[in-house]
This record gives sequence, C-alpha cells and structure tokens, in this order.
Amino acid sequence: MSTVRQRKPSKKAASVSSDKSSKTSSNDKAESASSWSLNEVTHCMFDRVPAHSIAMARIFWGLVMAWEIYTYTMYDFSKTYHQLVRPTFMFHYFGIWVPRLTFEQWKIFHYCMLVFAGMFSAGLLYHVAALLFALGFTFLFLQDMSFYLNHFYLVMVLCYAYTFVPANRFWSLDAALGIVKKDNTVPFWTVFLTRALVSVVYIYAGIAKMNEDWIRGEPLAHWLPRRSHVYPSFAWYFDSYYTALFMSWAGLLFDTFVPFFFFVPLPIPYARQLAFVASFLFHIMNKLIFNIGIFPYVMSTVTTIFFRSDWPRVVYRFVFTRDPAPARPASPDETRRLARTVPLSLGQKATLALLSLFLLQQTATPLRHNLYQGDVVWNEEGHLGSWRMKLRDKAGMTKYYVRFEDPYRPGEIVTDVVEPQMLLTNGQAKKMSGRPQMILLFALHLADVLAEKLNGTRPQVHVVSIGSVNYRPPQYFIDPRIDLASLPPWTWVHDFVLDLVPLGEHEGHPALATGGKDTGGDQSKNRLFKAYGHLELDDAIEQFSAAMKKFGRE
Repeated sequence: MSTVRQRKPSKKAASVSSDKSSKTSSNDKAESASSWSLNEVTHCMFDRVPAHSIAMARIFWGLVMAWEIYTYTMYDFSKTYHQLVRPTFMFHYFGIWVPRLTFEQWKIFHYCMLVFAGMFSAGLLYHVAALLFALGFTFLFLQDMSFYLNHFYLVMVLCYAYTFVPANRFWSLDAALGIVKKDNTVPFWTVFLTRALVSVVYIYAGIAKMNEDWIRGEPLAHWLPRRSHVYPSFAWYFDSYYTALFMSWAGLLFDTFVPFFFFVPLPIPYARQLAFVASFLFHIMNKLIFNIGIFPYVMSTVTTIFFRSDWPRVVYRFVFTRDPAPARPASPDETRRLARTVPLSLGQKATLALLSLFLLQQTATPLRHNLYQGDVVWNEEGHLGSWRMKLRDKAGMTKYYVRFEDPYRPGEIVTDVVEPQMLLTNGQAKKMSGRPQMILLFALHLADVLAEKLNGTRPQVHVVSIGSVNYRPPQYFIDPRIDLASLPPWTWVHDFVLDLVPLGEHEGHPALATGGKDTGGDQSKNRLFKAYGHLELDDAIEQFSAAMKKFGRE
C-alpha cells in the first residue's frame, strides 16, 4: 500500500496567497468605501432615528424663545417702550421696509409671540406656530439695525429651519390629539440639519478669532479687569494679562475644534460627553462674565442635538433604573443596506436639494467680507451673519455738521452742529458711532428732515467721526470732506471710510486723531466724546486730507 505524501506550501507561496487575500480584502473595502460615498451618504439622510433628541430640542428651544419675548414685557413693557416706541428714527436695512407699531400694538404683538413660543414648545399646531414665530421674530429683528446681535440672527436661522422639521411627531400635543400621526422616529436629516448649522457657528467663530488683535489678547485684556469688582475674590485672576491671553487662545481653539469632537468618532472615552461639558461651561462662563443675553442658553440647548438621538431615554434609564450602560442602538442591518440601493424618490431628492442649498448659503455667507475692500472689523462690511462674536470693542465719536443757505440772508452759508444723542437713544447713538452704514443713514435722515423745513432745499451734511477698535489709538473714521447727504443709501462704505491703520504704523501716522483731551483713564465707549468732542470740521478736514494722501487714495 503506497502512501501519498502531500507537499506543504512553501513560505513564498503562502506569502503570495496572503498578498492575494489582502488585496482581495482591500478591494472589498475600497468597494465598500466607494459604495458609502456614492449611495449611503444620501440614503442615510432618510434613515429613521429615534425622535427623542429632536423633540427635546423643540421643547427647550420654545422655552428659551418664550423667555426672550418675556423680557420685552417685564417692568410694564419698559424694554418695548425704550427700544421700539420711544425712538424718533429707526435704522432700517437697505431695501427693507417694516411698519412701526404703537405701544399698545406692540403689547399685543408680544403676547401673541409668547403664545406662538408656547405652542412651538408644546408641539401644538407646530408648523404653523414655528412659521408665525419665525416671521414675528424677523419683524422684530428688522425694526432697527442697532438691534443686531449674532444670536438674534441665529434664532432666525434656526426658527425657519425648524419650520420644516417634523419635530412634532413625538412628545407633542399634535401627536397626542391625533393632528399628526405619532411616530417615535424621524429622518436623520432633521438631526443633521441642526448639527450642521451649529457647527457652522462654532467653526466660523473660531476662524474669525484668527486675527492679530485676538491673538495678542484684545479686547479681553481690557474687558476682564472691569469684572474684578463683580467677583472681588478673583480680581487677581481677571487683572492678569496672561489670563486674557489664555482665554483668547482657549476660545479660538474651542470654537474651531469642538464640532469635530461632536461629529468625528475619536479614540477617547466619552469624547462627545466631555466636549458637551466643556461647551456648557464655556457658555456659562461667558454668561457670568459678560452677560451676553440668551446666547449661552441658545447654544447649550441646540448643542444637545449632537448626542445620540435617544439620549433622553438613556438619561431616564440611568436615573431611574441605575443602568450605567444602556444598550446602544443596533447598527444598520442588511435590510437597511439593501434599501439604500433603491433610488431616492422625487420628494427625497427635492429635500436633499433644498437642504444642500440652505447649508451652502449658510456656509458661504460668512465668507463674503473677503470680497470687500478694507478690514471688516473696522468698516463692518460683511459683518452681519458672519459669526464674528465678541471680537472687538469699538468706541466712536460722531458729530454732524449741517450746511445750508440762510433763508433770511441769501448768499450766507449757515453751519449748525447736530449731536446725535439729541435725536437718537443712547443705544442707537453708541452703535451708530462705530458703523459707517448707520452714520450714512442718519445723515440722509437729517437732510430729509431739514429739506422740508427749507422749502425743498437739501442741505449738506458732513461728519467729524473718530473711532477706535480694540483700544488702538483713535483715528479718523469717516471722510469729513464728503457731503453724505449727496450719497445714495447703498453706497459702498469704502468710498467714504478711511482704512484702519495697521498695527506697528501708529507713530506719527496722519490718520491718527490729534489734539485730544485727557479723559482720566476712562475706557468707556463714550471716552472719545470727552477727548475729541471739541474738534471742529475744518480741523478734521485738514488732518483727513493728509491721511488720504498717506494711503494713496487721492
């Protein structure tokens, strides 16, 4: 009986076989990655995920909005009267007209907005309430340019986004009353939309901080010492320049990278939870130190959307059943993967198209200031909607000079000085002094009012405007030689605003304002009125002409 001896494969053959196997495996992985990039990225937007997080975001968001509207009703509608009724002139955005309401009409308006916010939070006639609240808040926002705050703009963006999000299918009165079909799941795009919008805010806020003033610790180096009297025990901390430098860099790094901790799976235990805790503490610290309105509450509320979609259920199980590690939702099964190979419906394609266009607009809008001449921190061109939050401290002094022919003495030119504080509220005057577009609008308003009194003869309006950003030396802001009343309201601000003097070129620069009085160390926004309020138009024209030659703009 013969024995057949089997020959063992050589190490070289085994190596070749292993290489073939690894190549096959890598090819499979490449095909899998290609499949993900082409199909699953779009199909996963319509995967059903737990509706707990979006429902909780709706509840919290409605409550925060209700609180913001409630502030207008406090102290017998004091805020409403001083901001919306008392002003004799409102700075409207170009091309947008909004009617002014009476005091009683504003009261009714705010009561209605409270109702809409409550309906939004409770999920009662949710889509109608969300749309009406978004329109109402937009109406309030557009009343005056001096109202602009980044978190008000964020409120508008998210309110319109939530109008189209089906956040009322779970934990809502609409579902309880049968107005909509109850469903404990929602399409993933509803969660992704909020995550993307919040990430845009964070990342652009971080990019905006990458400027020479912020990196050298300004304006925090001047802001923090003022908080020493609020927290005397921490005076040593707030008074240190290195504290301002540390907080500046920490804020830059936090805003830039925290969305990646939320979005990207990292090999760090509880990375997402730690990022949320850091975010929460960051916003609470801003609220305690700077008191920046509802922004910390808004961001803390919407940031919860980065947790797993059923996080309220996880918290409930942990608190009431003491289950430290609830089972994670299962990964997509084979049925779901097969379903992703089915072509998207027309409605799904339309949803993706609208979602992409909206996110593209939100991503591109903050970049538009790069298309304009000058520094956005100085001329404000492209500042709105760019998430440049708490980056600068601007002080300004603006005096208006109105020139017209004396109606009683033909041929004689009269020059009158108009102090903006005589016709504007303190809030409007402070905001206007650092915003050239508002300075132009008020000049046009003065010309219109005086033209009626001068039988149609339109006067000339010049300004002596001096500004300082982030505690740099004060410099001339607006060209005093230009008759602002002759300009159209859509004029590019670069046509009448002097460029910001670069750091390191302040010594003897002709654009710098000279002849200022000693203010005794005053660091308030009104300090330039005290220092340069005595300057006259002829002095400003002489200095400004020299500055224009220095910049080569003549």
